[in-house]
Amino acid sequence: RELTDRKGEAAALLTAALVHRGRGAADESLHAAREALKLFKDAGDRKMESAALFAIADAKCLAQDYKEAVATAQEALALARGVSYRRGEALLLALISSARLGLGELDDAMASAREAMTLCATLGDAGCEDAAMDALVSVHAARKAFDQAVDAIR
Repeated sequence: RELTDRKGEAAALLTAALVHRGRGAADESLHAAREALKLFKDAGDRKMESAALFAIADAKCLAQDYKEAVATAQEALALARGVSYRRGEALLLALISSARLGLGELDDAMASAREAMTLCATLGDAGCEDAAMDALVSVHAARKAFDQAVDAIR
């Protein structure tokens, strides 16, 4: 029962992190996501560990700490792949693309966005595809390749 309560608390903290992120409150999002991560680790839930690490990386992107965002997202990606969490993997690739874009690493950002698009297409997940498409279009726009951005949307 205690383990279930801890996982419930962790899930609530992860939700709080996402709400704070949506409000643009990077510090609060980061704090809640870190607390969730501790609880998911204690519970041995590796899939949710990757989700908490995603939230940490996302908060770091919001704070424009792109280098740390990439490192954290890559850690989460390894976890997601280790437990065959394909949707998490795809969303992390899109996040890595965004962080690499923030670092000015356009080729790496494009590679991650394309990998995310391919994976999302195999999953048939519209929300996942939206995130990957956003990453892909953002890289095309950063390259001033507006025709390619429009073509990617079609």
